[in-house]
Amino acid sequence: MNRTGRLVAALAALALSLPAAARAQGCIGAPVPERARGAQLQAGGSTVDVGRDYGSFDVGAAYRANPAGPLAYSAEYLLRSVGDVDTKVHTVSGALAFRLPLPVNLLTTCVRSGVGAAFLSDGSSGSSYTNVTIPVALVVELPLPVGLGRTLTPYVAPQFLWSTTSGEVFGIDGLNESDTGFGFEAGVGLRINRVLLGAGATFADLSPTLGTPAVPDRAFHVRAGLLF
Repeated sequence: MNRTGRLVAALAALALSLPAAARAQGCIGAPVPERARGAQLQAGGSTVDVGRDYGSFDVGAAYRANPAGPLAYSAEYLLRSVGDVDTKVHTVSGALAFRLPLPVNLLTTCVRSGVGAAFLSDGSSGSSYTNVTIPVALVVELPLPVGLGRTLTPYVAPQFLWSTTSGEVFGIDGLNESDTGFGFEAGVGLRINRVLLGAGATFADLSPTLGTPAVPDRAFHVRAGLLF
């Protein structure tokens, strides 16, 4: 067996050595083992192209739970500061993941869906809107032990997006747009005993009208928190 084959076999043996409860950790965005809960703080940035690129800085917090069984869930709050203007977008979201009983011991696969609602109000321009986005994702992860009490969990999540925005722009009512598209998320989570760390990026392909700060084209994040 060549060096690459030995490496693949070693990784497979490591993953298979994990108890079933240690798998399916990245389906909710953090390596939370079964029968555990965690909270994380988040920081990152995003960009959206609406004739010009607008950048934003994001901060937020999340609660994640992975009870015994195939279900796990999460809830998040995100505050997004848009460009160089004093405009804030408030986003709340929730997600539910179902671990699929597939006979693949090395990888864990989940179906994840939920809903996110974003609110923007800019009094200086007379603009305000509400966006609702529903993603449906297939999450594939590879949990790997990297030491006693430590697990590294890279994951990818292609997803289908439905999004709708309504409100007013520059004080004029009538903003009412809906669209469907595809998105992609990739990230990695690291659990060191009770410490939860993570980083990742998301991409969304929706119409420019919906490509507002509520649903950025590109976003990245870093996370840190604790199990409890």
